[in-house]
Amino acid sequence: RATLFTAATPFRSNLKPTPGRGFGLEWSLPTGGDNRLKYVATAADELSASTTSTTRVEALADLKIEVRDPQGPIPVGQQSEFEVVIRNRGSAAAENVDLLVFFSEGLEATSVEGGPHEIATGQVVFEPIAKIGASETVVLRIHAQADRAGHHVFRAELLCESLGIKLAAEEATFFFGDSAPSTRADGPPAEPQPTPAVSVGDEPPPVPE
Repeated sequence: RATLFTAATPFRSNLKPTPGRGFGLEWSLPTGGDNRLKYVATAADELSASTTSTTRVEALADLKIEVRDPQGPIPVGQQSEFEVVIRNRGSAAAENVDLLVFFSEGLEATSVEGGPHEIATGQVVFEPIAKIGASETVVLRIHAQADRAGHHVFRAELLCESLGIKLAAEEATFFFGDSAPSTRADGPPAEPQPTPAVSVGDEPPPVPE
């Protein structure tokens, strides 16, 4: 399907009988596919001439990811909001965009806004974004809480197999204050150590006076 563009140009000139004269034109073609341009010249005495040309534009998606962290420092235990911003700077839609968010130890997600998701220990997994249109921006908000002081990293990774790209962005936020007991399960609990056995014939340790 071709898109027809027509526009009047400010070129005016008295043309003498010559083989011709050229004019330079610059166009911005906002849509993909075949774009047909029509040129019309008119003169006195009802003289006119016209012609057309077709330019094919290949439309591509161009994704960019950005992470916005809250302005710190932030007290330990206070709810903080992080944002993941995905922009499509291209001229075609991006489809089936996967997004994962990761937290360093000591920072955990409490709630999420912006799309279907699953919160797990140390991460948030979003369901694939079906479509991000040309010039469209998607904003996802993640609320998180730190249980210890220090610099904590918030990282977002984007994968779009149809475009063959993988993007990542991260920020570090400083939290201050007393640390709270960690709720993250980093491994199985340590097994209790057995009490050393004492033989019957052993002498008891001396009692200090």
